[in-house]
Amino acid sequence: MASPRIPASSSSLAREVQLSGTRAITWLREMGWDFQPSAPAQIFADLLRRDPFSIGRIWHTAGTATLIGAEHWQDNVLIAVFVVDGEQVASSGGQVTVLRAGDWLVQRLNQPLSISSTGPAARLIIVTEWIDHWLQPDSLIAGTPEQSYAHVFIQAANAALNTAPRPDEQPFRHLERALEELLASLLLAHEATTDEHPPQDRSGVDLRLRALELMRRHASEQAFDVEALRRLLDVGATTLYRAFVAADLTPARALRRIRVANARKLLTRSQTHTVAERTAIAHAVGFGSLRSMQRAMITELGDPGANSSA
Repeated sequence: MASPRIPASSSSLAREVQLSGTRAITWLREMGWDFQPSAPAQIFADLLRRDPFSIGRIWHTAGTATLIGAEHWQDNVLIAVFVVDGEQVASSGGQVTVLRAGDWLVQRLNQPLSISSTGPAARLIIVTEWIDHWLQPDSLIAGTPEQSYAHVFIQAANAALNTAPRPDEQPFRHLERALEELLASLLLAHEATTDEHPPQDRSGVDLRLRALELMRRHASEQAFDVEALRRLLDVGATTLYRAFVAADLTPARALRRIRVANARKLLTRSQTHTVAERTAIAHAVGFGSLRSMQRAMITELGDPGANSSA
C-alpha cells in the first residue's frame, strides 16, 4: 500500500467535490483518510485547508474511513468530528462510540481513529492546534446535541465553507481564529457540564469559564493581568483563585498558557526566526519582552528552542 501524502505545509480550497469509484477513494486518501467502501463509493465534499488547520464537510456512501499518517502530527493538534446525518460508529484506542445526528467527538489527531457507517453518512470535520493548552484529552471526548455551542459552531463552519476566502489569503486567518474560539467555547462548556462538582461549586465553574473567555479576549494586551481580570469580573482575589483550584490552575498560569499557545502558533507559522521577529511576536501575544516569552514557553512546554534566538 502506498504511503499517504502528508504535505509539511499546504493550503487548498475545494468546493462541490463530486467523485465516485476509485477517484473518490484516491481523493479521500490524499486528504488523510483510507476509505473502505461497503457499497459503490461516492462522495460529495467541501474543504478549506491551511495546515495544520482544516475544515471540511463530506457525504459518502456506506463504508469505513480510517485516519492515516496520524503519527506525522504533534500532540498539540486535535480533530473534531460533528455528525450531520446517519448513524456512525467511531473507534479509537479500543473505545467505541455510537454517534447520531448532532453528536460530536474530539481527540488528538495523532491517535488512531476510524468511523464506519452501514448507510450513507455526512459529517463536518475540523483539524486545528489546541486552542487552550490545558484542553488536551488523553482519549476521545464525545458530546451530545444538547450542547448548544455545537449548533452554533456547525452553523458558522457551514457558512465558512460556503463563502470563506482562500486559505492562503490574509482574511482567512481571522476566520480561522473565530472558528477556533467557538470550538474552545464548546469544549469548555462540555467540561463544565461533565465536571463532578457539588451544586454549591457550580458558581465557581461558571466564573472560571467567564474568566477564560476574558483571558482569550484580552491576552494580547500587555497591560492585562490577573488584577485587570479581577476588576472586569468584579470579584475578590480569593474568589477568583478558588474558581481555578478545581482545574489544577491559578489565574496567572491560565493566562500564561493562553499567551504561550498563541505564541507557539505564530512561531510555528513564521518563516524566519530573527530576534526582532520573535520580539514582535512576544509583544503581539501580550508578553512584555522576548525573554519573558522564552521563560514562559520553557515553563509550560519545556521548550529548549525558546532560547535559541536570545
